[in-house]
Amino acid sequence: MAHILNVLEIVGEDFTCQDAILLKSSIKSNLNDIVILDFQGIGTVPTTFFYTLLSDAIYDRGREYIYNHLQVKNLSNFNDYKMVVLGASQNLC
Repeated sequence: MAHILNVLEIVGEDFTCQDAILLKSSIKSNLNDIVILDFQGIGTVPTTFFYTLLSDAIYDRGREYIYNHLQVKNLSNFNDYKMVVLGASQNLC
């Protein structure tokens, strides 16, 4: 079963990197299933936000697992997200 998390509702419009912590527990508690982060209504998301959000999960579960279980939609800068999840050395094309 997929769990959809509306990022705007959780962190608000004027979020900071520290607000990523608000999403961490929701992601962690649902990561045995598919988690979908919906970025509807949010512009560009800083790479540091993704790093703060995902670094612990990547360390605990591995990059491949996170990439396969965490999906995003309505994200304007998908390549920045992908760079954090898969690592900067991955081919982003």
